[in-house]
Amino acid sequence: MFEDWLKEDSELLREKLKIDKDNLDFEIIAQPELYYEAANACAMAGSVRDRAYENAKQVDAQLYLEVRSEIESAGKKATETMIENFVQNHIAHKEAKGVWAEAKAEADTLAALRDAFQQRGYMLRDLVQLIVTGYYAERPMSEDSSHVRTYKQDSKEQRVRDSRRSRLDD
Repeated sequence: MFEDWLKEDSELLREKLKIDKDNLDFEIIAQPELYYEAANACAMAGSVRDRAYENAKQVDAQLYLEVRSEIESAGKKATETMIENFVQNHIAHKEAKGVWAEAKAEADTLAALRDAFQQRGYMLRDLVQLIVTGYYAERPMSEDSSHVRTYKQDSKEQRVRDSRRSRLDD
């Protein structure tokens, strides 16, 4: 089972990815700490993943020795394929591999989250640049950021429509 505190950290960090563009000064100040938290959680998850992997290898090695010993004590010749098949199908192997797979998935998720916080830092810089260049001053701010059209596009199209109307009126 994966460390519960790492899953909680992952969920909390995901919530902090969103940028409040009306509070950029706070977002810029908080960014290094948030990135550190994400990178640290990623490192911890990598450590948990590596421990789970080593544990799975130890379980396999122990099972290998037990199976070989049992087969040879019964007076039979143990083949590598026979031993490997038994190890792969043993419940202890499956459980250890399951723990490792869960730890690997969470470590990969936290690595993606770390990368997202790095990207967030770039986006903060770009948002500040947009403000400095007056991007938001040329169009009204909208709560809905899902629109694709900009104020400049709308006004240019309006000028073209007005020009066509005036030509038709002449």
